[in-house]
Amino acid sequence: MLPSQRNRRRDNAELDAAGADWALEIDYRARQRIAELWDVMDENAYIDLKRVGRILRAQGGWRANYTVSSLDLVNCKTPLYALDMVAAGATATASEDRRHEYEDLVNDVLNEHRIGYKFIDGELVAYQDDELMQESVEPALRLLVGEKFNKAHQSYLAALHQISQNEAGNAITDAATALQETLEALGCQGKDLGKLIADARKKELFGPQDSPMTEGIQSIVRWVASERNQIGDAHRFSPARREDAWLIVHVVGAIIVRLAEGSSRPEPKK
Repeated sequence: MLPSQRNRRRDNAELDAAGADWALEIDYRARQRIAELWDVMDENAYIDLKRVGRILRAQGGWRANYTVSSLDLVNCKTPLYALDMVAAGATATASEDRRHEYEDLVNDVLNEHRIGYKFIDGELVAYQDDELMQESVEPALRLLVGEKFNKAHQSYLAALHQISQNEAGNAITDAATALQETLEALGCQGKDLGKLIADARKKELFGPQDSPMTEGIQSIVRWVASERNQIGDAHRFSPARREDAWLIVHVVGAIIVRLAEGSSRPEPKK
């Protein structure tokens, strides 16, 4: 890992702890890294940069060169144009597999630079336009502010930070910890997440209809823990992907919102 990457991780941790918003523009160094990806994919005929230019002219109305180059991306001065260039790159890949490869690699860069966009099924979507972010993650962070939920707030922030560092397994673990600490703050008793959820059912914080959801979270947490125990290095190796981490973070966020609002889930009357 380069010193600049270590510094970026340290800076990101500080920004996450402060609850700072993610950037809405692709900075120069992130563009440089994506441009390098363009060059590699172009050399292997995995991306058609002429097609990128056509997409930018036909769909974006930009005065793009006939063949857009990686230098055009690096030197781009217009933030929206840079976003359109990166988005068009996914459409101009040679196959669906190459598109997925491109999207995964670009998402890695955007995460590491705390840029608030991600590819979802071929679309470059801003976090602020992502319904799941608006309905679960952001409300959960707001509700957890305060002394009562302080520990849960820190763990949930840690989960988001781990996603930005591409540490999916750690993110899942931290999200589960945030749920555990939320239940503890609400007076539930238990030494682990399963026992806390069981006690939450007794207190009618969860109903029978919630069992598939809560059991699913526990299964994924056990999966991550099992894989780590087998591999022996929790920080470098995990089969979990960023998509798995986002799933758990969104689900846990939605649960926290419901729990923090204090509504009970009694068992339906027969």
